[in-house]
Amino acid sequence: MGHAASPPHTARHTFTPSVALVVVDLDTPNGTVEATPSELDALRALAAHGFALAIASACSRETIQQGIARLLAPTAIHMLCDAAAHAASRPSRADGLARLCQELNTSFEHIAVIATSPRDAPLALEAGLVLAVADAGPACLAVADALFPARGADGIQQCARFLLCKQPSA
Repeated sequence: MGHAASPPHTARHTFTPSVALVVVDLDTPNGTVEATPSELDALRALAAHGFALAIASACSRETIQQGIARLLAPTAIHMLCDAAAHAASRPSRADGLARLCQELNTSFEHIAVIATSPRDAPLALEAGLVLAVADAGPACLAVADALFPARGADGIQQCARFLLCKQPSA
């Protein structure tokens, strides 16, 4: 596809400079939640610059806590878990995102989703800004505001750098 050599492109609309929350899916194909040290550094940099962070996952809250949240401490991490992986009474990622917006007193237009898999499509359809890595799947790529290399080729880190470069000065 050539995403690695191409700069990000704007597809849907111009960048919303007031991103309050960054949502990222760190699930692996084998059903765990993992992040490389450089992905964790990228997430820490976003938090250090005032972005709230949420991890979207098909895994349980406990798995996210064990796999990621403890590694990012003391950064507060919100968790959006899929209903399919849990009891029917648990909300979907999109429902969880709506509740999180209420908690944080923000709206969908102030949410950036770093889409890393096809499961992120419902979140991508709601978010004000969608940054998709090459392996995010056709639906996410179709609605993306900017495209980046695959997750394995530092896609998440490049998404984070993009957000940090576009952040308005304080």
